[in-house]
Amino acid sequence: MMLKENSRKSVVDIAAELGISRITARKVIDGLVESQEIIRFTVESSSDQNDLALIHVRSGTVIPDDLVLEVFDLIDGTSLILVYLENIASVKDPGIIDVKIVSRRKIGSPVPRYPSLHCDYCDAEIRGTPISVKGEGKTYYVCCPNCERDMKRRLGSLEHAQQ
Repeated sequence: MMLKENSRKSVVDIAAELGISRITARKVIDGLVESQEIIRFTVESSSDQNDLALIHVRSGTVIPDDLVLEVFDLIDGTSLILVYLENIASVKDPGIIDVKIVSRRKIGSPVPRYPSLHCDYCDAEIRGTPISVKGEGKTYYVCCPNCERDMKRRLGSLEHAQQ
């Protein structure tokens, strides 16, 4: 989730924010890349969003990988493939159903997704947006204002006991 907010965050900053070692943070990131949970780290310019073509193709249609920007596999077995408009002449396959010219692609801010996130206080599954509580150099996620209050008390008593 932290890398979705800033994919350029350094491993040192990630480790510090999570309260783990730099080596552990690096291993976690490498594992996420290897498991393809993280697909790419990228910077896109505004000019990359103009003059595109969206090609609707049948299953099995081959479009060279070096031309493809994105692929959307649809539930009917067909796909939508995004390419730069200048590359459309290079695409010659009988499986093409339709081509639409895209004048500009607008990419919104990513909507946060929290697959099976559990409350760090009561361990209940968090439905909706979690509430974050910072303490002990870490960020905890809780499910409701009651758990937020109790987590802050717990963290406060731990800090008080350590002094």
